[in-house]
Amino acid sequence: MRIIVWNCLGIESVLTVSSLKEQVRLQTPDIVVLLETKNRSQRYGYLKRQLGMQFMHAVEPRGLSGGLCLFWKEMSQVVLLKYADFFIEVVIKDEENGAKWRFFVVYASTDERVVVFGLWRLWKTRNSAVFEGSVMDPTTMVGCLHAQVQEYRAARMAAKPLINKLPRPPDRVQQMPTAWTKPPHGWVKANCDGAWLQQTQKGGVGWVIRDSDGWLVRQGCRGIMG
Repeated sequence: MRIIVWNCLGIESVLTVSSLKEQVRLQTPDIVVLLETKNRSQRYGYLKRQLGMQFMHAVEPRGLSGGLCLFWKEMSQVVLLKYADFFIEVVIKDEENGAKWRFFVVYASTDERVVVFGLWRLWKTRNSAVFEGSVMDPTTMVGCLHAQVQEYRAARMAAKPLINKLPRPPDRVQQMPTAWTKPPHGWVKANCDGAWLQQTQKGGVGWVIRDSDGWLVRQGCRGIMG
């Protein structure tokens, strides 16, 4: 049995899909796992057919990050057990070897503190099994890790002062344009701005493009999550 696991960093790009299809062609996997898809599951039906797979299970992303998808060929190969925002747990039946094994797909931050939490949790779970005879279910272990990371992040956020309590810089007297000015004839002018809130790790950017007569050419905005 062959399995491809890929952190694709978003599955919208045509180049990304082409690269994935090429790997599937070369490796002929039975199962394909995509991490950090950053895309809603409506797109996966088309992708499933492109990859020559018959079945799939997807976990939707949170905002602009995360997202998991598991594709497989034969119905009898995979049995879905559990899933949540950050993991999928299945039983895989390897008919060639006549074996069954549990397979976990986990997406977590690569922040070094999260990695440390993960290593500590694995070590603690291993020691409990070896020295105390207490065997923890892998799903429970992953859930404990996720809860610890969330608790750590919440504590960090609580320790930071709110934006409205931060000292303000002194006011600077500066001549600033009070109205929008047109660009030279034949040119376009782009105005953009952005905002970021450290406490929520969220922000956004926006832009407006006008021509030399002041007519709107294009506008847009996008949310950003840390």
